[in-house]
Amino acid sequence: MRGAVLAALMLAGCAAQDDPASRAALFNPDDFTVAGNLCGASDYKHLVGEPFAEMHQAALPANARVIRHNMANTLEYAPGRINVILDGQGKVAAIGCF
Repeated sequence: MRGAVLAALMLAGCAAQDDPASRAALFNPDDFTVAGNLCGASDYKHLVGEPFAEMHQAALPANARVIRHNMANTLEYAPGRINVILDGQGKVAAIGCF
């Protein structure tokens, strides 16, 4: 029974994220400023909204991590690393230090 409840909650959470309003709330750039600007993310904020495929990854530091939509990723805290979050359309949704 408990497993069924957890599965239902997870499915409901996934369904709720499919609407544009939920996606906008999910990718609030302020939520990705955990370490302030320790990694220099503010230097790249002009890339938010740009298609990642057209952006040269060489423009990012070598240790930058790109997290694609629905991609599994680790949660280790590395405040000196730039993290680039992509939305479902492959555009840069947020850039932050975390």
